[in-house]
Amino acid sequence: MTAVADAPQTEIEGVSSPRSVVVGIMAGVGVQIGVLLDANAPVSVMTEPLLKVVNSRLRELGEPPLEATGRGRWALCLVDGSPLRATQSLTEQEVYDGDRLWIRFIPDTEKRSQVIEHISTAVASNLSKRFASIDPVVAVQVGASMVAIGVVLASGVLGWWRWHHNTWLTTIFASVVAVLVLAVSLLLLMRAKTDPDRRVADIMLMSGLAPLAVAAAAAPPGPVGSPQAVLGFGVLSVAATLALRFTGRRLGIYTAIVTISVVATLAGLARMVAAAGAVTLFSSTVLASVLLYHAAPRCRDGWPGYGCRCFRPRPAGGSSRPVPTCPPRW
Repeated sequence: MTAVADAPQTEIEGVSSPRSVVVGIMAGVGVQIGVLLDANAPVSVMTEPLLKVVNSRLRELGEPPLEATGRGRWALCLVDGSPLRATQSLTEQEVYDGDRLWIRFIPDTEKRSQVIEHISTAVASNLSKRFASIDPVVAVQVGASMVAIGVVLASGVLGWWRWHHNTWLTTIFASVVAVLVLAVSLLLLMRAKTDPDRRVADIMLMSGLAPLAVAAAAAPPGPVGSPQAVLGFGVLSVAATLALRFTGRRLGIYTAIVTISVVATLAGLARMVAAAGAVTLFSSTVLASVLLYHAAPRCRDGWPGYGCRCFRPRPAGGSSRPVPTCPPRW
């Protein structure tokens, strides 16, 4: 940095006020560079330009330039290491010609924390620390789940409307929803290539069973009773069986749906034909469930179709649970 020193000017009081000073800047290892600085400018204004001049001079001398390490700031200091006040000038801090200064990097040791001004920012910050980020695959599954929940809720609203109103509108609307959802699920199944894609298609397919059952149950005219239950649960059991047959996945979910639907269909049929009471139907259902539950292991071991082409036992030493071997259509 080169400049021409102006002659000292005398103020009104008669005291001379220097405009510039020549100081020695210590930088690097055993290097002192003489520079001309403005005596009346704040130190903060001269720090960055001075750093550039000192680095260029160090490169000319073959010395390594000054570099920042971490978070902090550059400051002009006295020879004892105490930094000069950045808002005051050299004259105000009694730095005159011939004095030596030290330019060094002062690290920032203060710990900073994020300032949260809104509750939405706090919620987002805490959730990002507690849960992992969502990738596109998970986002698609979440979206499919939200659509499936909406379809099931819409089916429930249509069923509630049919309960209070004897109209064909429930059947029409539920049929339209079922056709759209099942068409979308079949399209996704045909285009699925990976397990996440098949999972999304299965979610849509299972949600499409709800409006289909509601449409079938709302078809018989008259007050809601056993005929509606027989037709609705019967169609649901058949649809779940076909979905399991063509996909070969979600064996536990579809088995539970088919089992409950068959039991409800038989109960509704007994109510419709034999006019059986609710207590009789409930007691018979519980008794049959308990008997089948206890007889399930023996029935499985002695079931004649256990060795069919769709199931095979596990190897010796492992579980005897049957494993499906038929490849799914989709």
